[in-house]
Amino acid sequence: YGSLVWSTIWIFGSFVIALVLHNMALFVAVWKGYTAEQDSLGVNLHALHWYWIVASWPLLYVTIYLAPYAVGK
Repeated sequence: YGSLVWSTIWIFGSFVIALVLHNMALFVAVWKGYTAEQDSLGVNLHALHWYWIVASWPLLYVTIYLAPYAVGK
């Protein structure tokens, strides 16, 4: 059980780090003017990706930390 918890946290943590790095690169690209207004799809998709990550954390928490108590472990 412990390795499952740590593996999942490590995978999600590295995914969040990758998104933060991509967020910085996207910010620089928009700030420097490398993108036009009609190219805003990448920014919108990136925001949607962050919403998905934020919404998945509570589900992950309930599944990993609270589920063992629900099944009586």
